[in-house]
Amino acid sequence: DPRLSAAQSIAIEIETTRRGATAKAVLATVPGAFIVQTAKSTIYCNVTTQSGALARASMPAPAQDASKIQCVYDGDRGEIRLSVNGSTVSATAPKGPVSWRPTQGLAIGGAPWGDIYAGEIARVVVTR
Repeated sequence: DPRLSAAQSIAIEIETTRRGATAKAVLATVPGAFIVQTAKSTIYCNVTTQSGALARASMPAPAQDASKIQCVYDGDRGEIRLSVNGSTVSATAPKGPVSWRPTQGLAIGGAPWGDIYAGEIARVVVTR
């Protein structure tokens, strides 16, 4: 079953060492499931629900260049959390069940449709 049950979770942690001056860029994505992206001065953690809608946690981009960004869907709590350098800065509950129906594999530093990240990504960890 490609859906995440209430007891399942998925997390992606991205450590950046230098941000690029990109207006819109994808740090990591599994198309059809989740995406971590920047747009101007905001970081977004988007998770796709079964209806195809996006559930989103967002925050202003940190001022420092080196950052550890973590996007988590926590099935036990039924929420999406966005953390920077170990501190949760945004949390939201998706409206409806979360879907894990990837249309392509994991992409780091950009997306199949473009939106290339101009900074440096030092480390990526994905857990499920």
